[in-house]
Amino acid sequence: MSKSAASASNSGSSANSDPVDRLWKQAYSIQQLMARPQTTSSATSYSTSEASLRLQLLYTLSDILQFSVDAFPRGKRNYLRDALGKKNVDDLIWNLVFHAKIEELRAAIAQASRNDPASIPSASNSLKSFLVTATTFYRSLIQSVSVYCTNSSSLSAKSSKLYFGRSDWEGRDDEEFAKFVQRIVYRSVVYLGDLERYKATYNIEGNSTEKWKEVKCIYEYAMRIDPDQGKPQSQLAIVATSCRNHLDALYWYTLSISNTNPLLIAKGNLFTFHQKVSSRIPPVTDADLTSSSLETLSNAIIQFHRTYLFHPDDSRLLTWDSETYTKALTLQTIIYTLVEKFVGSVDERGGEDESTVEEGVSVSKEFSDLLMKTFIVYVAAFCELGNMFAEKDKTPLVRQRIRDSQCLILATLFKVSALCLTRLQTFTSQSPDSASNDETAALFAPVGILCSWLFSTFLEIKTDSGVSVEQLLSAPQTNRNSQRTSQRTSSNSQRTSGGNAGPTIVPMDAFTLFLKYTSGPGVTDFMKHQSNNLFAFCRALATLSTTLLSFADVEGDPRTLPEDLPLLGFTPLKPYYTTTLDFRKLKQSLERGCADDINDSESIVARSSRVLALAKRMGERKESEFFGYEESKNGASAQFIVKDEESKRLARLKTAKTLAVELLKTQISTLESSLSSSSAPTTITYIPDASIYTSHLPLVKTLLIPRRGRNESGKIRLLVPLDVVHQLDILKKGSSGVNARAREATRYLEQRFKFGTDLLVSQQQGETVKDVSYTEVWESDLYTTPPRALKSFIGCCMYFQRKGIKEEQDRVSRMQELGVEVTENLEALDNGRVFVLSDDQEVIDECRRCGVAVKTVEELRRSGLYGRKW
Repeated sequence: MSKSAASASNSGSSANSDPVDRLWKQAYSIQQLMARPQTTSSATSYSTSEASLRLQLLYTLSDILQFSVDAFPRGKRNYLRDALGKKNVDDLIWNLVFHAKIEELRAAIAQASRNDPASIPSASNSLKSFLVTATTFYRSLIQSVSVYCTNSSSLSAKSSKLYFGRSDWEGRDDEEFAKFVQRIVYRSVVYLGDLERYKATYNIEGNSTEKWKEVKCIYEYAMRIDPDQGKPQSQLAIVATSCRNHLDALYWYTLSISNTNPLLIAKGNLFTFHQKVSSRIPPVTDADLTSSSLETLSNAIIQFHRTYLFHPDDSRLLTWDSETYTKALTLQTIIYTLVEKFVGSVDERGGEDESTVEEGVSVSKEFSDLLMKTFIVYVAAFCELGNMFAEKDKTPLVRQRIRDSQCLILATLFKVSALCLTRLQTFTSQSPDSASNDETAALFAPVGILCSWLFSTFLEIKTDSGVSVEQLLSAPQTNRNSQRTSQRTSSNSQRTSGGNAGPTIVPMDAFTLFLKYTSGPGVTDFMKHQSNNLFAFCRALATLSTTLLSFADVEGDPRTLPEDLPLLGFTPLKPYYTTTLDFRKLKQSLERGCADDINDSESIVARSSRVLALAKRMGERKESEFFGYEESKNGASAQFIVKDEESKRLARLKTAKTLAVELLKTQISTLESSLSSSSAPTTITYIPDASIYTSHLPLVKTLLIPRRGRNESGKIRLLVPLDVVHQLDILKKGSSGVNARAREATRYLEQRFKFGTDLLVSQQQGETVKDVSYTEVWESDLYTTPPRALKSFIGCCMYFQRKGIKEEQDRVSRMQELGVEVTENLEALDNGRVFVLSDDQEVIDECRRCGVAVKTVEELRRSGLYGRKW
């Protein structure tokens, strides 16, 4: 405690008064002296120098704050409630002690640059010295308050109330204390970011590039402490503007405006950004298409938003005419063309039955990041226009213009994402060699986020501050299901900042809205032209989702991904996050400052599940007459279909090609057929035991990804023995971790068999070897057969291995009869390309004693198959 606190405490004791009250009176006296230092009496105990008064005020206010925090756990709760709830002591420290002086010193530097350049070093040194003092104070404050945080040993996001363990803090008062601690640390980190930003702006510590990175990290840290506050995003937009990253600035301003608690001045700042910064960007025209740079695409995206999507009032909407729509379509086409070049997707043309991908085109991670920001910006613009539409003072003409602008956004999102979906479909079936330097899988991130939002437009969920991230995370686990259920009964949401009501997200089905305003009588030709983009999106979604059925979770993956962390406070995505994410894992992700620890293959599974969840939801809805799902029947796999005329035409062309191919096959000679049937098989069969499903379910999902040309020369098929199903049924009963994983595995297998995939098959009755025994090498006087508990599993494995060996022997014999030299590896003659997959040492040993080939998870990892970078 400082001298001011000690003095106040001692004098307070002698006068039998409250020590905190004495400190507040002392702070008020210092404020008066600072306001009129020239009238200060010489008899006062305070120095008349402005610096000394400011330091005394800092000591006094910080002592009030620290004393109040320390007193709360001891039962003296009103101190902190009064200091933060009524008098905002943290704001007083920043505004009275630091911010006012910083602005004064910045003004002195600006004046020196205009009138006396020689005095600039002196003015800069004064600012530097003051910023160092302020930075030291806030770092110390954060560390001192963080001692009250659960398991907090360093400056981390654990200082948030989101991360207090309920076993350590029980009751309403302790939740209140956690909230106060969160506020102190959150605001202190934001202020610390502002101080470091001033240093970077004036290049006080040199190496400005690294300094800006440090500033960005501090604001992102503040976002993790409280995702439901929009100020850090607004500050990040200022950082991006200073670094001339215009799309980043637009992205961060958008997140600030669309946050659960938006920064009120952020929308005005975005207007200023468009007016003074982005308006200076040269317009993108057809002549710029030859450059095909990310900067050109970024400029086109910003220009499209500034001109047609951002409407702070009704004035521009009232001036829209046919020329406006024509120019919008031109710029829209430019964006499509540039995206096509980066993605490599070639749109459907002529009689082709599907989109294709240009050879040699690889997708960069930078392009995927750009798409992510674009999707977020355009989704936020769509929702903001929806809020405008709901305002009661809008005229019918303005409402029509709003819907036109919304449809323009959706058409752009549909078209761009269709190109990405087509690229991803090709990527999931190309060879590893052609994808070695390709970051195409990163496209799953922006596409997954867009599909998550489209999925959320089907939901009717309250997304106001009552269901903020912090409340969901701090709520008891037993109450979350009922809390989420109650959310489904509400429709609108409100954003609040202090006592100010924010905009409301109006629930709407994006697909129905788009069809309503782009088709039917009375719709302009311009809007009818936009409707084609929806069906292009649906065709690409149906094709890719049909492929994803073989391995992705149709209910959506609950894991937190890296792209989710900056978006947890993003209101349009809140319905999806509150109903899908596993909040226990989300809590861990925020504590670590990174998303779930999953490898590249697992991230593909998690992200693709978001795409598949949207397709499943669309296929289930009766209102989605243009999109459906056909179950597997007559040997045909399940698939998603689109029911528009263009899709029917493409289906007829595909059927005609299929018939032609079948006719051609019937005309192939007997010799060619024999040679063809004698070619080396390309399917490897893995038989995972129960331990794989309960401990390595992501491996199972990875193996089911349908990719040609794997390292092990073929397509992979998984076989599920009846014994494994029985073991999972037993294991799923209970409350331990392995029981929960068994339930998850069972649900996953049920999904896969329900939706049908030829990559996953189950053992049928009679497909087993009854006489299960060791090979001669392993037989002994005591043991000649495996344990009874493993006989059923090993019997199944032996049956399919013997079947595979017999097929391989027959193939080699046919080739030899035809005089064809067998040159490939004949290892399959020993194992039939059938392998047990296990991490259970007993299962591994017993299978090998019975002559069954076995592979472990570690062997797959070493081969590059599991955990590889796809």
